[in-house]
Amino acid sequence: REGKPTGPVAGIEVPVAYQQRNIRERILTRTNALGEFFVNLPSGRRGSAKIIIPQRNALGFASIRIPTRQPVEILLERHRMNGQLFLSDGTPLAGVEIRARYFFPDGAKPEEAMRLNGGSTFVRNNGGFSLAVAPQQKVELVFVLPDSNEVIRNFDTRDLLQRSFTFVYDPVAKEIVQETRPGRRR
Repeated sequence: REGKPTGPVAGIEVPVAYQQRNIRERILTRTNALGEFFVNLPSGRRGSAKIIIPQRNALGFASIRIPTRQPVEILLERHRMNGQLFLSDGTPLAGVEIRARYFFPDGAKPEEAMRLNGGSTFVRNNGGFSLAVAPQQKVELVFVLPDSNEVIRNFDTRDLLQRSFTFVYDPVAKEIVQETRPGRRR
């Protein structure tokens, strides 16, 4: 559903990642006219699943135990992080794509975790950007820079939602450093 009590969202793609013992898989399904979707699991064994649905400027998210006998309601919400990106000389760096990737399963070490794509955004001409993120998750921000360099930074989304970040890209070192300043809580 949309973040308001309006109703179901039909016809959107829903990526689902699940793990049952040694089986770890990622499936893509689609919602029906009632906003429902189904995933057939290979066995009745217990496991976990993570569902991340980026849709326009919102994000739907659920982290659940499987199999589940009850429907799980996923709301498309607008929890957003705000930030700015500048070059090391202080000029805004526009047009950079920023992607959010989440770790699966929860609590896995980054080198052992599967990455699940969340939302993405582009930096505006003034260097500012806003990106939908799921609350209380570990997330990897990927900065796709104009010089074909990708810089990856790991965060806890609780920090991203509570502060405004200023990122500075040093093209010589090919690294991004960040500053934080208190932001508004949502």
